[in-house]
Amino acid sequence: MYNYFSPEEFKNFPRRPRPVQAYLLEFLQRTLNIIRGTIDSPIRITDCYRTLKKYKSLKKRGYFPSATSDHFWAQVIPTIKKQNKIKYGPYFIYSAGAVDFVTPRFDINKCYEEIRKLYRRGTIKIGQAILESGGGRRPWIHLSNPRQLIFTSDLLYRVGAIKNTFLISTDGGKTYKRAA
Repeated sequence: MYNYFSPEEFKNFPRRPRPVQAYLLEFLQRTLNIIRGTIDSPIRITDCYRTLKKYKSLKKRGYFPSATSDHFWAQVIPTIKKQNKIKYGPYFIYSAGAVDFVTPRFDINKCYEEIRKLYRRGTIKIGQAILESGGGRRPWIHLSNPRQLIFTSDLLYRVGAIKNTFLISTDGGKTYKRAA
């Protein structure tokens, strides 16, 4: 299989990641390579690794990042929202790595459908694929690792950290609906 991505493309990823983060990056990179090979067109990563500081910066600039995002890449993040404190306790630890990307020469909607096909056939394993648009940006795809790479399904179910696999947002991440 080809490796279409260089480490530099994974925006802000730590130079010395923790072993779990390196493992999660390898898994996501393999998934992205399969998608890239399937669509036979470049993929450009626009967002990857987030810190709490970056999360707050995005909020301040009018974006709607999730306080339980997989973009946190297995970091221990102080729980931000009151309802999440009740659910997860003082810290959120259940992120498994994610990227946002665009396809400069391939229809993003078709790419999203290809991801769904690859997932249904069992060719790739993912946590979420979200087709996002709005906020003055061209449409993009959020793609995350399955959280079951580092947590058991039973634990994720018990703490409510299992997410819907395929979603669509047309308002820049403010609201989501399940993909049909």
